[in-house]
Amino acid sequence: LIYPGAFSPQSLHELRRGWKRVYDLTRDQAVQFMCNGIVANGRYITSHVTSNLKDILNAEGLEPVIVDTSEFEKSGGEPFCMKCFLE
Repeated sequence: LIYPGAFSPQSLHELRRGWKRVYDLTRDQAVQFMCNGIVANGRYITSHVTSNLKDILNAEGLEPVIVDTSEFEKSGGEPFCMKCFLE
């Protein structure tokens, strides 16, 4: 998931060249942090979802799980920023 407006033309070209599947989100989706979800166990954890994002997740076999992160959003963060890898 990317917001194309966040990348230079060259960077966008490299992303599309280097990845088999790149899904574009709109500016409105990007400012709601929809690119910043977490994929875990067949689920996509996010605070917002649109029908377009649902379609993308469905194509990838992922189920959206919507969580309230409104307090964390005040500092500019979303679920991806809250994760911790355990080894």
